[in-house]
Amino acid sequence: MRFTDKVCLVTGAGSGIGKATALQMANEGGKVLVIDRNPEGGKAVVDQITNAKGTALLSQQM
Repeated sequence: MRFTDKVCLVTGAGSGIGKATALQMANEGGKVLVIDRNPEGGKAVVDQITNAKGTALLSQQM
């Protein structure tokens, strides 16, 4: 797994390309920091990652 033991920061991770990137990094073993201005979209991505037994946290951009 390419991102095992790596912390991955993904901006705009609540939707679109950022979401796809965050999900792929988590799928490849990364611990993902989901960064997005939309708390609902960001939380949905975090939930999707953690429900798949991955590790993710949400940080909101200011």
